[in-house]
Amino acid sequence: MDRAICLHVGFKVDILIFQGKLRNPKLTPISHTTVLSTPPINEMMLESLEENLSSVIITYLDDPTDLIRLAAVSHSCKRLVTRSDVLKKMFLGKADVADTACLCFENDKENAAYALLMRIIDYAQQFDLTIEALMASSTLSPAFNIENTLLTLESRQWSSIGREALSGMETLTFKLPNLCLVYGLSISSFQDTSLPGSPTFRSQRARFSFGNYNGNGVSETYSTQTHQMPSSGKLEVELPKPLLCINKQIVLELSDFVDKHPSEARYYIRVSSVKVCGISIADTFKSTISPSGQLVLEAISYLDPKIKKDLIELERNHLTVDGANDADIHDLARFLNPDAH
Repeated sequence: MDRAICLHVGFKVDILIFQGKLRNPKLTPISHTTVLSTPPINEMMLESLEENLSSVIITYLDDPTDLIRLAAVSHSCKRLVTRSDVLKKMFLGKADVADTACLCFENDKENAAYALLMRIIDYAQQFDLTIEALMASSTLSPAFNIENTLLTLESRQWSSIGREALSGMETLTFKLPNLCLVYGLSISSFQDTSLPGSPTFRSQRARFSFGNYNGNGVSETYSTQTHQMPSSGKLEVELPKPLLCINKQIVLELSDFVDKHPSEARYYIRVSSVKVCGISIADTFKSTISPSGQLVLEAISYLDPKIKKDLIELERNHLTVDGANDADIHDLARFLNPDAH
């Protein structure tokens, strides 16, 4: 076993024993001096432990990079990591899934997929995702259609039909990229400075929900809490964790009206912009349908996200790509390779 790995894992084991989290009368705390001085350095440290105890130890390696480093050491260390579901638990600790029923991977590639997804979260650049306008619950006229919310022109807007009562809900439905991680969402109401008081025509509350279109609307699989719309008419929502979305639609729910058009005595909700901040993973994964009809997430590229980030920085700032000498990148490559040892 690599000396640095031995030292790192040995240090973790010593801490766990000291904290009383590992209790085994047959287990002697691993000395860093012993690990570094015992020739030859190999896999005996973890393999000499009871299998169940080894599995417990790796659950306390709380950094996915530590697990990837460990798995890259040898076949037996890789088996130890992949036999457990610790990478899956780590991923679900770092991200949410819009629909856990859709989270299926090609055979024997689940751990590699989770490792790649976590590297994407750590290194990929966030940006405004390209979303597609699908439908609105109502539209004042074709000139005020939902597509206007995706344009950069400030004068363009979507507008609901006029209502006589304050209560009521309007919805805007969009299609997300087929494979993406969503980090945040924002909405800007349309402020009409040509009218007295410059009304924002905002809703009182807003909520975002994610789901699948089934012909009768979107069946919800994940949603944010309901947010009060600020008086400015601009709302930014940061999700608690990145949200993995596979073939999802997003519905913006706008509840209850605020501003009345002075010349019409009717209430309106008007939106000038809707944005979704996140990461597209379509260059790393694709979704397929299995013979049983199950949606499967399949990796199409194992290029490490850190290298992609370095390449982007090279193009943008003329920097040197350091990925070729990055030990973690080499460890990940060996982990993803089924013949690695």
